[in-house]
Parts: sequence; structure tokens; C-alpha cells
Amino acid sequence: MNIKIQLILYDCLKKGEKLPLHGGGTSLRNFIHITDVVEATWLVMTKGIVGGIYHISSDNMLSIRELVEKTCLLMRHEFEHSVDIVKDRLGKDAAYQLSNSKLKKELNWAPTISLDQGIEQVIEWVSHHYNSLKELPMDYQHKA
Repeated sequence: MNIKIQLILYDCLKKGEKLPLHGGGTSLRNFIHITDVVEATWLVMTKGIVGGIYHISSDNMLSIRELVEKTCLLMRHEFEHSVDIVKDRLGKDAAYQLSNSKLKKELNWAPTISLDQGIEQVIEWVSHHYNSLKELPMDYQHKA
């Protein structure tokens, strides 16, 4: 889960503002909970082949739009009233596709936290820390 995107969305929804959804959110991504990333990283460090390449990812691709729709649903906000469709960023990749098959086969690893569980946990965490987090800059800066 990208905590920054979730935080910006949460902040927009709390303030009654709309989230700018670049290009309608059609880009496909592979979201994974940080707990699963940490567990996979530890396995690679302790049991992986030295110099081996392992992709840590979940099993499902979904669009940014689908992620925002799921978040809006869990926060009881209507998607259509929560976003503004804006022009896409130049040069944005349509998809980031990774396969975790090597990690599964060689190290017997699999993600354990579902997307919905992860979104719920992020919403809860952001809600709990919102007063501190809202003091941070909320503008999203895409690094080239």
C-alpha cells in the first residue's frame, strides 16, 4: 500500500475535498502490505541465493482507480463525489508488472495480507495518527 497516496485520499475525504485522479486512474499497479515485504526481504536475506534476484509483489494487479474506489467504499464515501479526473502525467507507465513466482518456488513465500485487509489497516493507522500527519506536506511529488 502506498501510505502517501492513502494519506492524501484520507485527508481529502476528511476535508470534503476531491482527490485528483490522474488519467482516470487507469494505471495498473501491484500493491503489497509492508509486513509481507518485510517478511519476504528477511527470507531473501537469510535463505535466498546470494546474487539472486527476487521480485516481492502480491498476486493481483489493479488500477489506481480500483484502489481509490475500494478506499472510498471502506471510508463510506461515494467515489464519484470524491475524485476529479485530471490529465495524466507525461511519461507515466501504464503498468508495473512483477512476478513473485521465483520467491514462492525457491523460498516458499506468499503474501499473507489481502488488499482489503491492508487498506483497512492503513485507514485505521492514518486515522489514529491523523493529527500528527496533517502537519506534514500533503502535496504528492512524483520523483523522476
